[in-house]
Amino acid sequence: MSNNVQPVNGGASTSGAAATPAAAPSSSVPASGTTTPGTKADRSRRHSQKPGRRRKPQEFLTPSGRRVLVALPEDAAALRDKYAGVLRENDSPQIEVVVHGSPEHQQYLQESRDHHETLREKLKAKHGAELLAEWDRVNADFHHVSTELENLADHSASLGHNFSKFGYDATLRTFGGNEGHGAGHGTGHGSSVTTANNSRRGSIASGIDDDDDDEDSSEGDGGMPKWHNQGSGTTMQLFKRPTVKQYFHKGLLWRASEETSVQSFELFFDLLYVGIIAINGDHAAESADGFELLRFVVTFCMSWKIWSDVTQLVSWFSTNDVLQRVEILFLYACLLAVTANMVQAFYGWPSHSEGSTESGTGEEVSTTTEAVVMVVRSLLYRRAEEGGGESTGEESESFLKDTYPALAAYYVTARLFMALYCFVTGLLVPLVQGTMYFQTAIITIGAALWIASIHLSMPVRLACVFVALAFDLFGGSVVVGLFRFARSHSEKNRFARYLMNSLFDFYPAINIEHKVERTNAFIALVLGYSVVGVLYQNSHGYGLNAFLGKAVLGLVQAFIFNWIYFDIDAYNIHVHAIRWRAESSYIWQYAHLIFTLSFILSSAALTRLVAATDCANAEVDQLTEMYQERSSPTVSLGLRLYYSTGLGISLFALTAIALCHQHKTAPTARLSKAARLANRCAVAAVFCALPAAQGLTSMQLMSIATGLITWVLVVEIYGQSCIGDALFETRGACGYTARCSQKRLRRALEQAQEEENAQGNAAGRPDEEIGRQPNLDVNVLSQGQKHGAIFIE
Repeated sequence: MSNNVQPVNGGASTSGAAATPAAAPSSSVPASGTTTPGTKADRSRRHSQKPGRRRKPQEFLTPSGRRVLVALPEDAAALRDKYAGVLRENDSPQIEVVVHGSPEHQQYLQESRDHHETLREKLKAKHGAELLAEWDRVNADFHHVSTELENLADHSASLGHNFSKFGYDATLRTFGGNEGHGAGHGTGHGSSVTTANNSRRGSIASGIDDDDDDEDSSEGDGGMPKWHNQGSGTTMQLFKRPTVKQYFHKGLLWRASEETSVQSFELFFDLLYVGIIAINGDHAAESADGFELLRFVVTFCMSWKIWSDVTQLVSWFSTNDVLQRVEILFLYACLLAVTANMVQAFYGWPSHSEGSTESGTGEEVSTTTEAVVMVVRSLLYRRAEEGGGESTGEESESFLKDTYPALAAYYVTARLFMALYCFVTGLLVPLVQGTMYFQTAIITIGAALWIASIHLSMPVRLACVFVALAFDLFGGSVVVGLFRFARSHSEKNRFARYLMNSLFDFYPAINIEHKVERTNAFIALVLGYSVVGVLYQNSHGYGLNAFLGKAVLGLVQAFIFNWIYFDIDAYNIHVHAIRWRAESSYIWQYAHLIFTLSFILSSAALTRLVAATDCANAEVDQLTEMYQERSSPTVSLGLRLYYSTGLGISLFALTAIALCHQHKTAPTARLSKAARLANRCAVAAVFCALPAAQGLTSMQLMSIATGLITWVLVVEIYGQSCIGDALFETRGACGYTARCSQKRLRRALEQAQEEENAQGNAAGRPDEEIGRQPNLDVNVLSQGQKHGAIFIE
């Protein structure tokens, strides 16, 4: 055995020889008195050892039964003093401490190796070479199966929390963690027998997120936890090569072992959307007609697409460098410029149409037919500008006030930047190069359509806008469709085989917990806009009037929608829509977009309904000057459509979202999921029909809407309860438990008894009441638990 000694860590030496008998050619049958190789965690810890890190002494048994501890030079003396009194029956040392790489260390290892080789030759002579070879093969297969079982157990443990929240998936695997976290299970990525430096180089070359021990190890120098080490801080680099967080490969979904958390700049992004929702929604409610609905849908979908792109890229790749922050900031600036040009988009069209109708009139429609005609006409024409003419000068002025060219220009800038990002990422991460190039092509085609729409006149421009918008929203489905086609037909179709082998062998996947958390945060912003919409300022008195009543009704509506979305539909999920099927994932995603659009319009109309003075006890002088400007003596048909139909479509979108999930249901539930969702659809239909009742005041309209949504909540709560269970739970007095050591418990009981006796004697109570012991639940701690509690303290 070679003696390759290199100085490490100021005099410490390491040897090329292995520290355990497992490194040498071992016998198939271990000898008596020797140890088998360590566990997988021990092997991983030995291979990932870094220079300068203090490690625990390794140990093995010699053929004579002596226990040998292998330590570094600075630890050898202390260990010899510690085990100096441990002797065997013949007064020989039972434990011997040797320095790693020393001649004694090599001598003991050589003796163990010779012993195993001798046993091997004896077994071969006794049983024959064929039997021994067969034994070696069976033992190797057994070891392989045992290793796979260990990997499966570690994999299940690392994904247990993810499965409990989003549902089980048999095709899900993890990579990139330490031992016990699904590291390198069958992939070679981040394997436990790979050194830290090699693991990092491999991850950079392949583009797979494979964090080494410097970032994720729970132990620092000296075996102490990294959180306990003040000098274990990290820095942010200017540039890091992007790494894929999760991807599809060979029919399996591989993902990083750790969960992806929402970063601070994403929350900052949400703050910008607070203003976007307020500006776009408030302006849509000022002129509640078909033109404003058109403008709102187009402009909001453009801003939502930028938000969706940022969320997807953060979910796909991990960089966490300065350049990523700068890129995100540039997209924020583009979104801000898009928002600044939303209100005046499509300005001046159609300003002079024969069928234009005035929005905001309080004239009642006598028949349902006239109401339908008014709705159709309002969807086609905008109200005429006051004093408008047909002169060329005024048309030129309208053209100059149209901010759509600027809106499209800033949006195209953001989209082309995303195309450039995808192209560069494809160069830096060759594994997903095909997917990134497809994304680049789709974004570029959509940007070309937006540029063409700038040079077209209305209404031809709208056709190009809708095609470009559909291409942006659903263009990614083309790439997903090609990937699914290639994966399912690669064995029979030559083109599918080419796609799978050349372009989609690795396909980036969405991180489910990051996507769900970001979507929940966005929905919270939308619900928050509804809460802001019911706020007003009272001018005098206690304010017990219709304005306060309508504001409370609006608050109840927002609260119930929040209750249904977060505490009913997102509760007891067996398999999440994203994990269930590709179709359910797409429906889930775009149902959220529909919910957002409709609920924002409803909330914008709610602001006007709260300030309306068309009902009793709603005098305009009870409002401050700012809210008097919002007030109106009548409620137009457009506002009724925005409010009621918006609530109906929002409820229908929530129904679609709930339908995409597989929920856990109790076998004795009072109502099935299908029955509860059918009730939602019926209520949504009633919401959509409410605008036809033109005689309802704002108070009556909001009261009916609140009653309908409350009915939905009652049915959901009652339907999920079980037959035979009491709806009201009554229990006796609560009991409290505390965990402490026996000594502390005895001291506390004695002190409590002394205080009780003193108080009883002072009050003159009988002796039998004074000596009563308190009712305590005693939980005796073990020695290890007490040591752990002391360490935590």
